Amino acid sequence: MSAFAAGAVKRFEEAAMLHLERSIPGFCAELGPGLLATFVHEAVSRGLSHGLEEDHDLLRFINLTFLLEPGFDDDPELPWAKAYLADRDIPPSARLDLLYSHAEAYLEQIDREEHRG
Repeated sequence: MSAFAAGAVKRFEEAAMLHLERSIPGFCAELGPGLLATFVHEAVSRGLSHGLEEDHDLLRFINLTFLLEPGFDDDPELPWAKAYLADRDIPPSARLDLLYSHAEAYLEQIDREEHRG
């Protein structure tokens, strides 16, 4: 990665941290600045490895990482996540649309199961 590209990634990560601090301040305060930076950096690295290059797509990937868990894209319990991200025949934004839809249904199912108890 060129120095220019590395600088652009670093600036994006800083902007993403600000977004998270505004959106989920409790989570960010709990992590603290160092762990938050690590969380964002690792999510961005994983997103880039899936061919996500647009800021909007990477930010959505970070949000999914928060909602599902770090490493969700390689979790054997979530094979659909890995399958959507691996399908390079589908444009990145469309892959994330599919992923978001499935993640929403998955999280709703978990919520229903927890309330049945």
